[in-house]
Amino acid sequence: MIAAAAALTACSDAPTAVPSANATQARAATAQDPNDPAAPAGLVTVGTSTFWPYTGENFTGTPQDPINAIFTGYADPLRIRAALRRLDGNRTGFGMPNVPPFNCTWKDAIGGEQAVYGEAVGWTGSAVQLACGDWSLRFHLRLFAQGAVTVAGTHMDLNIPGTNEHEVISWELPEQLLTVDMIRAGILAAAPTLTGQINAAPTFREIRAPVYAGIPPVLKAIAGITAGPQIPTNGQATLFNIGRAEPIVPDVVEQQFTIQFNQFIPKPFCGGPTDFLFVQGPIVFTGRAQVTPSGTYHRESSATADLTAVPVNPLTGQPIGAPLHALVTDDHLAGITPAGVSARAHQLQQLFDGAGVLQASQDDKISAGTIGRDDVTRVVNCGQ
Repeated sequence: MIAAAAALTACSDAPTAVPSANATQARAATAQDPNDPAAPAGLVTVGTSTFWPYTGENFTGTPQDPINAIFTGYADPLRIRAALRRLDGNRTGFGMPNVPPFNCTWKDAIGGEQAVYGEAVGWTGSAVQLACGDWSLRFHLRLFAQGAVTVAGTHMDLNIPGTNEHEVISWELPEQLLTVDMIRAGILAAAPTLTGQINAAPTFREIRAPVYAGIPPVLKAIAGITAGPQIPTNGQATLFNIGRAEPIVPDVVEQQFTIQFNQFIPKPFCGGPTDFLFVQGPIVFTGRAQVTPSGTYHRESSATADLTAVPVNPLTGQPIGAPLHALVTDDHLAGITPAGVSARAHQLQQLFDGAGVLQASQDDKISAGTIGRDDVTRVVNCGQ
């Protein structure tokens, strides 16, 4: 799978100084909203910062990904982004092969919004998401500003064939690649170190059985998942003390691509355990991220799908009902300005019958940041 992934052209952006939005002031621009969700259980303290050592897809305190990187010093997410963006993909000096995804370069990611909690600013979102590698196999990094520090979750994930979904397969390998790149950036005040154990070990989460079964042995070996579907982790985070203020450079990252959905899936809403669909059709992704000359940041992306969904018998795969028409939109908007940090997403999934009559829908929204209220909503309409 690694050898088959498309190679990325290495680049090295020469940084030029521009005015910064001063993300530290942006983070402090708004006090914690007393109406925001309560702090989750299990906070930890590293140095002078107290935070929840996980990310969440909502504000219930249900862990999604472990926090496995912590930045101090000049820890502005936009400075970290700028440092990683100017690197080429040559990591051979650190023992990594010159093949995808290990010779990838960093760009702004298209990914789901998550939230973290810290005592500095409460719940907040990841305005800056970065990816190294292409859609099929990549390293994914989410940066969350928390006062004077930035905490991060990084993982390696692969695209499940025939779907738009990614499956996490490693926590430790992407942490190692990030460590290599922070060293290559030349901005650290000292060698990276590790915290004590701050989250689950020796494993956290597991790969879904059908996905695990389809992963080639060589990729399992590289990701360290040869013992089973549980994803190994030492429960520690790497500490990066950044000693030099990386210039924040204006740039624009644009991307557009289409994948073909072609898979049997459980009915995603308004269905029971035996309700399955065979779904086919294109999903068009677009993304744009920009750092302005004044040092502000804006990220937006969308995925739109126009699909055919046929009810099927999950045991035989044979059709058992008339085809449905599925429309999906998934929009993301995030930014860093002097007013603060924001990250929002809105996904609408709709199922219509052959006559165009709406049969069911699910409407999901999330908002996380220091601007506005942190909130998650879901509205499901299952018809009559």
